[in-house]
Amino acid sequence: MATRLIEFTQEDPCTLGRVSRLLDVPSGVDNQLNLLGLVGQIEEDFACIAQTTAKNLERLIADNELLEETPIPDEVLSQMGKEMFRQAVETELVLLRGLDPDLLAPYIEKYESGF
Repeated sequence: MATRLIEFTQEDPCTLGRVSRLLDVPSGVDNQLNLLGLVGQIEEDFACIAQTTAKNLERLIADNELLEETPIPDEVLSQMGKEMFRQAVETELVLLRGLDPDLLAPYIEKYESGF
């Protein structure tokens, strides 16, 4: 947008030229730089991954209770959930989507506290 406004002062286009250049601004927008959309999408992705991980962990607990009489200690279950969650985030968001792990670190800490 700023470059289009600078062009107005340098080239002094006619009214139609100004309108067409302003209408062309969205074609130069890089959606990767849309941080608000990215943050919202990351929140949704993390919530989905956390939910899936919780369901998988519950299934593992149920399967274990059927096979063994001794329950798994809560500390171990918590650590298992955190590791499963971190691995799912690593696979889905870092490896498959190419997101920066440093960008995801605060979300990982936030969501893994639920396990």
